[in-house]
Amino acid sequence: MKINLLLFSMIISSAIFAQYPPAAGQPGSDAVHRDSSAICGWAIDCSVIAGPVDISVPESGFPDFGVPADATGKAGDGKVVSLGDGGTAVVSFAQPLANGPGPDFAIFENGFQSAFAPYNYFLELAYVEVSSDGINYVKFPCYSNTPLEEQITSYGQLDPTSIWGLAGKYVLNYGTPFDLELLVGHSEINIDSITSIRITDVVGSINPEYARYDSDGRIINDPWPTAMYSSGFDLDAVGVINFRSSDINELTNQSFSLYPNPSACSGQVYIKGNFSVEHLVVTDLAGRSILDNSSHENRFSTSQMKAGIYIVIVNPEKENARQKLIIR
Repeated sequence: MKINLLLFSMIISSAIFAQYPPAAGQPGSDAVHRDSSAICGWAIDCSVIAGPVDISVPESGFPDFGVPADATGKAGDGKVVSLGDGGTAVVSFAQPLANGPGPDFAIFENGFQSAFAPYNYFLELAYVEVSSDGINYVKFPCYSNTPLEEQITSYGQLDPTSIWGLAGKYVLNYGTPFDLELLVGHSEINIDSITSIRITDVVGSINPEYARYDSDGRIINDPWPTAMYSSGFDLDAVGVINFRSSDINELTNQSFSLYPNPSACSGQVYIKGNFSVEHLVVTDLAGRSILDNSSHENRFSTSQMKAGIYIVIVNPEKENARQKLIIR
């Protein structure tokens, strides 16, 4: 019994003090830059049901910063739509999304880096759910280990390493990635045919009357109240990384294959396609160039690559064909 209690205690402590990926631009971050070559499309439609400016003040009205269309198209255009406390946005796409290697989409908000201690990041968070029919939704698991002794104030800061599975974890121009693989086994949806994504502001209050909770039943503490016309989560955009396979050729022009894929960290990867390789570019999911080669060879070395997911682009000036490469 003592051993079981000890193990239970260790599991609980691990969950409470878990360190999740750090802020965008830091080593180990999984943030997806808006210019990443992994992104092959953007949301084309958005509807919003706004929550109040301040959920604790019924007469506070509703946010009026932006319109739903501001959350469509590419991130970083200076336009967002504010959801208010507990407000919801639903976005849809030109083609269904599907579960592929690595993350399948990324959600962008307009958080920013602050000069104030201790964490220097002003972030507003939201739940993320997906649906295959626009009726039945399944929520991604999410965790918030932000301390609960004090309310994060209106312009307070969050530590990204205490947050996982919530949109808004990263600052402007960097999306939070979501992997449909995490939802395998949910009969309410088809993870290879996702048609809409629902994003819901978490409020952020630690007052149990208004609080929202993570997957462990822990209150989510984020800046609150934000009693202004731009209250709540500010949705910038939703970028697609994996469209459904039946549509991917049309949308990303994948007309070649890689072998072996997955590959090892030190080896050769071969390109097989219906055109000559003139220019080869390999990037990571943040859009950083790992390899840029004009040697006209149909193979390349993975010696400069660590374990992870990469985007291989062949002849960007012509075919602009792309494939994901997994390095193990």
